[in-house]
Amino acid sequence: MNEAEARMLLSTDAGMWAVWDRQTFQHITGYEEWEDELGEDKDILRHIASGAFVPIYIRADGAAEFTLRVSRNPSLTDREQKYLFLKSDSYLLETEDSCALSAIEEIGHEPERAIRFKLPPGIYTVRVHMLDWNAECKDQGMDPSSGVTLPDYVILISPATERTGYRQKLDTFEPPRGSSEADND
Repeated sequence: MNEAEARMLLSTDAGMWAVWDRQTFQHITGYEEWEDELGEDKDILRHIASGAFVPIYIRADGAAEFTLRVSRNPSLTDREQKYLFLKSDSYLLETEDSCALSAIEEIGHEPERAIRFKLPPGIYTVRVHMLDWNAECKDQGMDPSSGVTLPDYVILISPATERTGYRQKLDTFEPPRGSSEADND
C-alpha cells in the first residue's frame, strides 16, 4: 500500500462532505440519479452501511480545508493532536480502487472539486478528526490568513481487517459531553 497525503479546500451548500467509493456512484451523471442515490437520509445511511460512503456531516454549509492521509498506520501529527477538537468513531470504506473526498453535491461520475485517490481493492477504516485551528492561531499569535494554519479536518484511512463494529450514523461526531445535544440523548 502506498502512503499518500493531500490537502484541499472544499465547499458545500448541502451541509455535508464525504469520502466515497467512485465505482458505486459512477452512474450518477445528473440530478435525477443523484437524488435517487443520495436525496434522503435513508439513502445515505444505506451507503454508509455498505461501506461506500463516509459522511463528514456537521449540519452546516460552508468551506472547510481537509487533509486526507492514507497509510498502513496513519496518525495525527503532534501539532494536529494538540488542537484536536472532535474525532469520529471508525467508519468502513470498501473499494475496488478509486475513491474521492468531496462535497456531497459533487458525488457522481466526474466530480469537479474533489481529492481523488486510489486504494488497493479491499476494506478500510476511516476516522475523521476536527481540529480547532483557530485556537492555534490565538495561542501562537498567527494570522488566520497566513496559509500556515492547520486544516479544519484530518481524515485518516488505513487497511481494515474486519467488516463489523463500524459507525453507521449520519452525524460524524457524537456531541461533546455537556452540550445540549448530548444532554438530550
